[in-house]
Parts: sequence; C-alpha cells; structure tokens
Amino acid sequence: IMTMTVSRVSANKAQGGSNTTLSPDGGGLFLASASTNTIIRSIIDGNQCGRRGGGIYIAGKLRMINSLVTGNNSLSDNGDGIYMLSGLAGITNCTIAGNSAVGLWCAGGTMRLVNSVAWGNTDDLAGTMDVSYSDVETADAFWSVGVDGNISEDPVFVDTDMYRLEMTSPCINIGQNASWAYSAKDLDGNPRINNGRIDIGAY
Repeated sequence: IMTMTVSRVSANKAQGGSNTTLSPDGGGLFLASASTNTIIRSIIDGNQCGRRGGGIYIAGKLRMINSLVTGNNSLSDNGDGIYMLSGLAGITNCTIAGNSAVGLWCAGGTMRLVNSVAWGNTDDLAGTMDVSYSDVETADAFWSVGVDGNISEDPVFVDTDMYRLEMTSPCINIGQNASWAYSAKDLDGNPRINNGRIDIGAY
C-alpha cells in the first residue's frame, strides 16, 4: 500500500535484470496492491519504461487527486502517462499532458476520470473508461462533448512545464463539486474551490 502526498516522481527508468535494458512496465511507479494506493498533490514526470506505463503502471487500486502527469514515455507507446491493466482507479482533478504518445490507457479494470484535463498527448485517452467533467483534446467513442460535463476546448495553459491555467481558461469554475474538495488544496497549495465551483485539472 502506498500513500504519496506533495511528492515528485521524476526522471526514473524501469531497468531490466541486466540493468542495461528497460523493464517492460512502470517507469515511475508500479502499483499492484489489492489495497488502495493514494497519490495527492504530486507530480509524475519524465519517467520511462520499455512497454506499459511510462509514468504509472496499475494492476491494483489507485486514488489520484490534484496531481500532474507529464513528459513520460513508454517505448512501445502503451500508456506513456498511465497504463492500467486491471483493478480500480479514480483519477480526479488531475492534468495529464505532454506525454510522448498515449496519456492514459485503460486496458482492463474500471477507471473513472473526473474533473481532469487530458491534453497535448499524441492520443489523450485509450481503451475505455468513464469520463465526466473533463477537458479532452482527442475524440473517443466512450465519451462525448456536452455529455456528463465534458468539453474539448484549448485549456489555455500558462506554460507547458507545470500546465497551470490562464485566467481565461474554459476549465475554470466548470467542474463537479465534491465534499472532499471544500477543505482540499490544489497542486500549488491554493484552495481547491474558489467562487463556489471547482476548476478542471490539477489547479
């Protein structure tokens, strides 16, 4: 079981047994616990693996909130940001952007993406998952613009490093409020809810 808060997992490589080749899965994190792993207000960036899950590989349970997944790479382009083989995952108020190919791939299990931005990956989402109140650039059959609060509009990032939102971003004040958010902080440590409604993404 892992609980990670206000942390950064950066520039790791999943090494093979000879320590000279990349291991198949989980460049940054390999999560296979039947109990729930938790990631809050953290950054997963610049990690690499050989096959699945450049940033995070999931074969268990994950609750991820107010976090950024960016700049990760799977050499076979299978879930460069996050790859899920099985289990249960809730990705809430996260930004998944700028990964080398597929941002988030759910190949099995149950995944729910809520109040999140998936943008600027070659393919933002793959497999199948529940998507609501999220801003996604690339189209998929399992979610639709205008349904369950989803949009596909340029989130207007301040930069492509930390992916904070400009004040003009369409992602501001259009998320789905939840009880946990009223006392929570975003990735920068600011109140999660301002002006009565939560923003989409990690900030």
